[in-house]
Amino acid sequence: MTIDDGRHDFDFLYGTWRATNRMLPKRLVGSNEWSEFPSTLRCQPLLGGLMNVDELTLPDRPGGVTVRVFNPDTREWSVYWVAAASGVDVPVVGTFRDGVGEFYSDDTWEGKEIRVRY
Repeated sequence: MTIDDGRHDFDFLYGTWRATNRMLPKRLVGSNEWSEFPSTLRCQPLLGGLMNVDELTLPDRPGGVTVRVFNPDTREWSVYWVAAASGVDVPVVGTFRDGVGEFYSDDTWEGKEIRVRY
């Protein structure tokens, strides 16, 4: 029996993936110059889908780990990014609607209050 309360929202990530990542080296300044780099992502479920963990491996820089925790009472995910170079980021919290996940948090960037959307 599969429980359909949202705990399987990230099942599409399970396995090992090779990807090309894109990142804005200069953020929140209107830049359109993207940096691209390869990675490998290994994702697995834990606790029957209430959690999942993935490890991002990069060939020439520190990687990191994403931990996603599902709360069946609120039907929301809390997503934590732990970077090898900088530690734990503020978690984003949200849910999937019509197959699209939206996750938010409040944070600071270079001393400015920002709203993060993932």
